[in-house]
Amino acid sequence: LHLQTAQNCADLWLAKTKQRGVPADGIPTWDLDWDVPQTKGFRDSSAAAIAASALLELSGFSIGSSERYLVAADRLLTSLGSNYLGDYDKTEGVLLHAIDANPAW
Repeated sequence: LHLQTAQNCADLWLAKTKQRGVPADGIPTWDLDWDVPQTKGFRDSSAAAIAASALLELSGFSIGSSERYLVAADRLLTSLGSNYLGDYDKTEGVLLHAIDANPAW
């Protein structure tokens, strides 16, 4: 039951991010239902990090979908590591463009 629920959540995340046209780096906007064009300033790197962790862990338990979850996690982690790491001397967090740092607020 728990594994199926986790897979359903992962599948929803993957479908929702694909449906909303997440940019090539895979990092979603801060609201997956927001109808404004996506820009780097309105990304949610914290949600991507949480999703990557869940997808990576789920890939070890899932039969039949493990490769898909692993590929998705790798894509997110690669993007986060390459484009969203903050400079400790200049930023408040580990990741840039986390939901708490939304410039619209």
